[in-house]
Amino acid sequence: MATRPSEASENDAAHYPTGTNTVEPAMMPPPGESLWLNYISYYSADRSNNSSGDSAVPGYLVSAEAEAARLLHTWTSLKGVAWASGIILIASDTDLHVPHRNGSGGGLGDLVIQPVLLTAAFGNLHVLGGFDASLP
Repeated sequence: MATRPSEASENDAAHYPTGTNTVEPAMMPPPGESLWLNYISYYSADRSNNSSGDSAVPGYLVSAEAEAARLLHTWTSLKGVAWASGIILIASDTDLHVPHRNGSGGGLGDLVIQPVLLTAAFGNLHVLGGFDASLP
């Protein structure tokens, strides 16, 4: 029996939204300092399409707000490579309306821990390597 490897994203898309976090993610605070970042997003849609691009759910309406508070700290730097860590707390609120049904919900999402973030700069090129661990 052949199996397909699991994937951590839908259609190979990044799990971070496009924006500051994907344009300048390797820009960390100097060694011994911390940085607080706050990401806020809002999404709304008045239709849900089928695979042909046609509206599939008449009366569909969804709105969602999300906030991700992120704290970063750079511990030390050795020969131009800095070691930083981070923690991210996510909160969201969503409203969904479809014919004969309405629903809303929100609360805290997974806590994201970034124990090792290694960064370096080569002139104007900043690089980052590390990993995230999500705690439900």
